[in-house]
Amino acid sequence: MYYAVHLIYNARAMHAYLYISPSSEVRKTHIDIALNTAHVAYHNRITMHTDTPSIGIAEIRAMLRSLQLAPQSAGATLALVLYDASQLTPAAQQAMLKTLEEPPKHARIDIGAPSETAVLPTIVSRCQLIHLPEEPVIKNVDMSCLPTVAALCSAPAGRRIELIMTIGKSKEAYAQFINQAIQELAQSLRNQSHSTIIWKNVSIPAAFLLHGLLSARQLTDNHIHPQLLLEHIFLPVSSCTA
Repeated sequence: MYYAVHLIYNARAMHAYLYISPSSEVRKTHIDIALNTAHVAYHNRITMHTDTPSIGIAEIRAMLRSLQLAPQSAGATLALVLYDASQLTPAAQQAMLKTLEEPPKHARIDIGAPSETAVLPTIVSRCQLIHLPEEPVIKNVDMSCLPTVAALCSAPAGRRIELIMTIGKSKEAYAQFINQAIQELAQSLRNQSHSTIIWKNVSIPAAFLLHGLLSARQLTDNHIHPQLLLEHIFLPVSSCTA
């Protein structure tokens, strides 16, 4: 069940959204669900994953330049995603203002913050403001990766190859799929408390796959293409047996 959220609409900003919650987990969950609902593909999400306490003007300008590029597929949407905009330096926040005011027609901007005061008032005024509840991770909702994971566990080998090829057109898209699948399988394990989970009548060896995907994520740091890692995990007949 989806939790209700409190939205404050700004008529000027129909493509820029600011999600407010002190919980980083809640922010990320709601942003991801919003992007999935809007059918924004993984390879069309411009996301900065960083453990550094601040994001500078050079980094945000690079993301904004990427947002200006036309998507690979006609009619597709590009999304700039920041799960914690409070990491932006004041100069980096200032650099976002023009794009927040007038995003490209093919683009949307989804950013999170622990509070309204964590970002500049000029950013708040340019976004559709969404106050999130304080509940933990949303449970019992259809997740974006599980249909693909279920198909990769149940389809014939040839179909698995086709599915893997459709996940993305870049190394970054495959890496993002792996990260998302890890999160969703881990959440499903927490929710169902079994090493094998059932998703729409398909048995998914979640614990087995989670171990393989975590290893794959580590190997991507060694410049191994994540598409090859997914093929290694899902193509062997024994890989999808609990």
